Amino acid sequence: ETPEPQVIADDPKIGGPLRLMEDGRVLIVRSKDAEMNPPGFLVDPATGEVERWEIPPMEMPGTEGKRRLTPRHVRLSSDGQRIVFAAKIEDLSREKPPAVLIFTANADGSDVRQVTPWESAVVPMVE
Repeated sequence: ETPEPQVIADDPKIGGPLRLMEDGRVLIVRSKDAEMNPPGFLVDPATGEVERWEIPPMEMPGTEGKRRLTPRHVRLSSDGQRIVFAAKIEDLSREKPPAVLIFTANADGSDVRQVTPWESAVVPMVE
């Protein structure tokens, strides 16, 4: 039985980008500002099943909870298993100023891996 269609957004300014996943589901990002922290929904067009998707809280690897990540510009892999994102780093011990770096992680927030170094001539720190 085909589920009844549902309106996701009736204002085109509210909707965000769509992404077709390998399993046939569609990732729908809720709003234009979703680039910063994209809550969204995984929708199965065949069954109508909807699953909420949010970026889990994460910490910078090897910092024992001293530096938390604020993900931005998150992209979910087409198989739904990994994410890549830029993150503003906040040093809770105030030893270093904030910076924006690139990371990868499992979609559930585990296995966070830093891709770019904190201090470099190519990737300067943000004061």
